[in-house]
Amino acid sequence: MFPISSSLLKAVKQRVSLARELDQLELATRRSNSETRWFQKALKEMDMLLDDSDLYPLSSVFDLDTVIHLSALNALPI
Repeated sequence: MFPISSSLLKAVKQRVSLARELDQLELATRRSNSETRWFQKALKEMDMLLDDSDLYPLSSVFDLDTVIHLSALNALPI
């Protein structure tokens, strides 16, 4: 193995952990958005009226704290 300082290794581990968390949150967001778009398309094809309250259960996968956390992770320097 190559000699690596423990402080550098700790920082790299923290960044990898944050990157994994960010990836999981983004995947969940993409899945939620996909379900919402599918639902909207299905309603449109059935000529049904769409109301924001119809999408509430699908669009509320994350609470406000999670959205703020995701934004903070995206703002971290590389």
